[in-house]
Amino acid sequence: MKLNQRFLKPLESELKYIEISDDKRNKKIVITEKGRVVLNIFKYLI
Repeated sequence: MKLNQRFLKPLESELKYIEISDDKRNKKIVITEKGRVVLNIFKYLI
């Protein structure tokens, strides 16, 4: 729960970098086009 509130929710709701499925048990996280662009910009830091 902490991971979700601290990292995933801001990425989903504020920044729109990911989408989280509505499944109850096995949620899937998918990167959006905006998230992919940001990833490409900063990938040399990873």
